[in-house]
Amino acid sequence: MNTEDLKERIKPKFDNPPLVEVVAGIQFEHLSTTVQTLDFADIWTSFGKNKFPTYREMPPLENTGTIEFSNLPRMRRYWFESEKKDALLQLQRDRFIYNWRRPPENMDKINCYPEYENVVKKDFFNYYKKFQTVLSDKNIDIVQPSSMELSYVNLIDIPEKGISDIHHIFKDIAWNAKKRILPVPENIHHHLFFNVPDRPLKLISSLTTQQRTHDGKMVFQYELSVRGPVNNPSSTDMLEWFNDARLWINHGFVDTTHPDMHKIWGRTA
Repeated sequence: MNTEDLKERIKPKFDNPPLVEVVAGIQFEHLSTTVQTLDFADIWTSFGKNKFPTYREMPPLENTGTIEFSNLPRMRRYWFESEKKDALLQLQRDRFIYNWRRPPENMDKINCYPEYENVVKKDFFNYYKKFQTVLSDKNIDIVQPSSMELSYVNLIDIPEKGISDIHHIFKDIAWNAKKRILPVPENIHHHLFFNVPDRPLKLISSLTTQQRTHDGKMVFQYELSVRGPVNNPSSTDMLEWFNDARLWINHGFVDTTHPDMHKIWGRTA
């Protein structure tokens, strides 16, 4: 099935999906070594320090194919986090990333996920434009995006019987516990890679066991990501890229999880 075929299908909808985070990001084609640490302070101001009061410095994300020729020390990744901890902006010389995160106090509430249009169409492009404006005002070359990523992160309770019942959640994964020498696995680390038939995109599904922050419980973390190049850096083409990526993630989530779970998550379409 291709992207155009998927567009004709009804988009899956859930009243209470296990979604806890959405990540929309851009990687630039080469590192802009003219950007300095003080420039990121001005970018933070443009985002609104009242809205993003928490500032942190983190190790930089690795670049996938660029060598930086510079005598300057390697610049770190900058975190600007909202007061409610439901939004995060991450910046480094070759990355711009926006995260929507489900606040811990809303983990048990129904239908708290904001509309995709607000997360990507509104917030991501709003802050990306502010980022570009600051660089332009400083006469810093705005490096063209080379690739983009959209990720949906879900936290799903492990069944009472443990990982041996994983097939009740993920219909393509099973553990046959009969007459085994090995015990049931304690943890899991599982990846699948898919080529999108009519787009230069890859969809990656990643399943791991993680400790949930707000209650310390071990859960499945199920992440679906679409990554690929962007040929035209215009907002219209970038938005179309995100729309296609979201389409594959939504249908991929339904295609890889068990219909019984869809009822629990309140599927309405």
